[in-house]
Amino acid sequence: SLLSYIHRKAREQQFTLNATDDTNKNVLRICLHSVGSPVWYDRGFSKDFVHFLTVLKAIVRNTLSVCFITMPYHLFHHLEDSHLCAKLTNLCDYSFGLEAFVGQAEEQANPLFKEYHGLLNIGKITALNSLAPFTPETRDLAFKLKRSKFVIEKLHLPPDLAAEDGQSSSAIVPTMSCSGGGVKSKLDF
Repeated sequence: SLLSYIHRKAREQQFTLNATDDTNKNVLRICLHSVGSPVWYDRGFSKDFVHFLTVLKAIVRNTLSVCFITMPYHLFHHLEDSHLCAKLTNLCDYSFGLEAFVGQAEEQANPLFKEYHGLLNIGKITALNSLAPFTPETRDLAFKLKRSKFVIEKLHLPPDLAAEDGQSSSAIVPTMSCSGGGVKSKLDF
């Protein structure tokens, strides 16, 4: 099976944590594409799939290995286990999703999204071997495809100037700030 093959490969001398020869150490890179696709489905799919990921996580943690898995979450919604996606996310160290704009006319009509091909949603970031978890500057990320690159950028929203143009700046608005006057100040929230 796939799990036993990964386990045999990860037990090789060059991928073990306690290898005596430092020059021979190497990292095992495991990439599993479309894990959980309809080809995998049977009666005990949910239970077996959670077990598979639990054992795979133990193998990766105890060897010099990293694992990258792609899963079609949109296919899991018809299964009887409604919490399967949450269970799988909890088993992963890092989780993110790609939301493509293909077929979404209103998203592509928005000038903000014109240069991007989709959004990148960060689901989970684990703090491994650190005291505090990493906190990104922003979770609003977008991606675009170039000839040979997959580029991830921060999604910057332009300021909403139209809302401020409709307000009269000379109108006296009662405020609750520390100032004594009722005039709206630039320091008021």
